[in-house]
Amino acid sequence: LCDAILSYNAYHTEKVFGMGDLYQRTAELAAFLGNTLHESDEFKAGREYLMCADRKTVGGEVYCKPCDPGSFDWATFTCGHSLVTGSAEFNEYCQPSSVPPEACNCGDG
Repeated sequence: LCDAILSYNAYHTEKVFGMGDLYQRTAELAAFLGNTLHESDEFKAGREYLMCADRKTVGGEVYCKPCDPGSFDWATFTCGHSLVTGSAEFNEYCQPSSVPPEACNCGDG
């Protein structure tokens, strides 16, 4: 975390966790950690669950099928309609050309 902050601050005028008095910097850091704790399911989820709940491993690579909540079956962990199908809006965040079809390369796990 410290290396990421230092790297970010090296290239930006507004310094994250580095502006204001000690109280303001501490409050900003506490708010950031509290929000990331909540958004990551207490640091257990590196990404949203629906983005990679329906996944396949092919040749050691994990491919995810991003799903909207209405199309996801929590009982079977399958997605009925991928957010990267055809020309879906989600395509700008993903690489739909990755295999298997309608999937995104999600890295490790």
